Amino acid sequence: MFNVIQKKIRQNNTIIFRFKNNFIKCPFCFGSLREMIIEKNKINFVRKDIHFSRHLLDYRYIFLYCSITPEMSPLDVSHDSFLIKLYFENAFLRKDEWQLRKVADLIEWKFLANFIKQHELDNDNLIRKFVENIKMPQSSSHGDFYQDNILVKNNQLFFIDWSRYCKVSSRYFDLIDYYLYSKKYTPNEGWMDVWNREFKIARESIFGIPMTYNIYLSYGLWKTAMEISVLYRFKRLNKNKCKKYLNYIKKFYANKLYYTDL
Repeated sequence: MFNVIQKKIRQNNTIIFRFKNNFIKCPFCFGSLREMIIEKNKINFVRKDIHFSRHLLDYRYIFLYCSITPEMSPLDVSHDSFLIKLYFENAFLRKDEWQLRKVADLIEWKFLANFIKQHELDNDNLIRKFVENIKMPQSSSHGDFYQDNILVKNNQLFFIDWSRYCKVSSRYFDLIDYYLYSKKYTPNEGWMDVWNREFKIARESIFGIPMTYNIYLSYGLWKTAMEISVLYRFKRLNKNKCKKYLNYIKKFYANKLYYTDL
């Protein structure tokens, strides 16, 4: 009656049961319980989000935090690419009406600033100047937008794993997130390597959405700050991970771009 699938979600394990036409997701350890508590709270905000509520599954709960969702097909990029393009076209349809906010307001800047200060990086004012002076269009974002978190039913897309949803963010981050993950040479290639490769190409648009250097740079800071904040909260920010982020921040310094408004 039950099929059991063990699935790794980021660095925490959850157990997924398939029962009839539903999936039941349960925490496997304390870390995954915390993640599911965060996700359940975020889903309450997603339900009120004009854009993302249309892509939200019917979430029900048992034992307080074990979620039940209807079974759907995973996104097949080879067959469903037109759905992704259509989604982004609709997601950015009213982008000219989005309020411009400085980057510092759209990312986990406090965690990134403390990280930079703690490691006494040279030229730390470079990033501080960037996040305080460069502005991006503000909107909500999913926060972990890539193929594995997208399901399909009757040519409609539905998203899962909402623990990184943010109301005050930018959908440009989701756009680049999806794009970079789709450009990995291997499944284990890190986003930083893909970002560095794609930044050098500096495409003028992604899925028809105009891009700039500053959007790419803002994404890199958003992703770095978000991951540092998650690792910090879960007490997983070890020396190896710190080294990885420090190396990336140094690459940010090396770009030496002029800062202009979007």
